Amino acid sequence: MLQPWLSGRSRPRKLTLFKAELQRRNGQLEAARRSLQYLMRLHPNDLQVLQLLVLLDQEQGRHHQAKAELTPRFKALEPGQRLEIGLLLADLLRQGGSNQAAIELYGELAQEDANDARPLLALALLQQEQGDPEAVHALVKQARERGIQTDETIL
Repeated sequence: MLQPWLSGRSRPRKLTLFKAELQRRNGQLEAARRSLQYLMRLHPNDLQVLQLLVLLDQEQGRHHQAKAELTPRFKALEPGQRLEIGLLLADLLRQGGSNQAAIELYGELAQEDANDARPLLALALLQQEQGDPEAVHALVKQARERGIQTDETIL
């Protein structure tokens, strides 16, 4: 039903992103990759496109390729403008078993944006996974000091 419309030449970013997600879910992985690569040429630092591309790479066992694509994008951005991509990269590092590199990146991101608690909370989750309750407590306290509203039942 949507195929004739989706195969049109000019399409908005959100529609192409939706198409790529449908292709991924339907097992058309290479078609999804082509759609995402098309979007990356038009919107090189679009977080939603990057997230879906990383997910697709992970599902296909291309962890190193995802890291190789994200790292230069992260480094090309100025500090203060790379938080979201940095969080995605750090999570990719963590999932790939590079915990120390993820810890360092979360710390760098936390220093770059003193008002955003997300790097501290991500680091706290990583420390929790590693079984360090003192570090978790200290990081959550720092995150609260940054003004984030947290639900104590979750933390």
